[in-house]
Amino acid sequence: MILVIDRKGSILSHDNGCLLVDQPGMGKRRFPFPQLEQVVVYGNPILEAAACRALAAAGVPLILLATRGADNMAMLGQGLATQLPLRRLQHRCADRPDAALAMARWIVRAKLRSYDLPVAQLSAKAMHIPAAEQGNSASESQQVTINNGVTAHQAFVQQRDQALQTLEDAPSIVALSGIEGGVARGWFTLLASQLPGEWKFKGRNRRPPRDPVNALLSLGYTLLQSPLRQAALSAGLDPSLGFLHQTYPAREALVLDLLEPFRAAVDQLVIEVIASGQLEPGDFHYRDAQGCRLNKNARPVFYNAWAQHLEAWPGSDTPAAEPTPLREQAGGLIRRLRQQLNDLVPSA
Repeated sequence: MILVIDRKGSILSHDNGCLLVDQPGMGKRRFPFPQLEQVVVYGNPILEAAACRALAAAGVPLILLATRGADNMAMLGQGLATQLPLRRLQHRCADRPDAALAMARWIVRAKLRSYDLPVAQLSAKAMHIPAAEQGNSASESQQVTINNGVTAHQAFVQQRDQALQTLEDAPSIVALSGIEGGVARGWFTLLASQLPGEWKFKGRNRRPPRDPVNALLSLGYTLLQSPLRQAALSAGLDPSLGFLHQTYPAREALVLDLLEPFRAAVDQLVIEVIASGQLEPGDFHYRDAQGCRLNKNARPVFYNAWAQHLEAWPGSDTPAAEPTPLREQAGGLIRRLRQQLNDLVPSA
């Protein structure tokens, strides 16, 4: 289960293999560690250090989210595992420019292929409305359909497929990032053209998000980082050393690399909760300094959908793949990453 703590005055402590949560008006509740998949804490409750250590020892990721202001968050979990060979292989690969570029290309390729998931979801939900009721992005989408004889969805898939061919000859990580960024902009332009106008989505923005769709995307991407970080640490990987994302102070570049192939499934979930009417624009509030955020009363709706999504995470390679728990798919991605590293940097 995913445990969300968002009530002021909450106190979190550890007691005999359980997380003890004391909340005003709700009393004390006990949550055995084996039942917890993730703990999400909003604001500034009292959080005992012993509880943090116990959660880390039990392999339960803890993510701390701000309730206002800048888009700050923190993740707590276990430290680097003792499996040194894979971590050494990771560092050797990063030290070789040709191998590092090949790894970055592998990550971008996986991300581009994963766009089949939200494109299929968008097509299935058929949320498109006439261009006259939307902004410029919708008009542009309609123009593609009229002039080229293909739908906006087909035009995006063609853009993606062309990028898949182009990235094979990309000479640098900067060039790869440019290719990936162009496809991402194309995807969000398509999404903007298909969502009803009341969602006010014009494209991707963040820090802070300025509309409900971006608020959900940012929250989903943030929540996804902690289980991927946990999987990387458990395998012995160094979360700070990436390939597509370069090293930077206070940034876990490898976690961001691992996030890329899974972003599309977050987009798919956001489309689902919007199309199904589980969330509405009125479930969000907006402040100039804080941006757009999900209301406290609506959070259970999203977190319930997120918990179900974690247990039936869609296959990242194709929409036809059988959904499996995210933890299994994260493990599978790391096994494939290990094989890529071994192929690129054979053991001495």
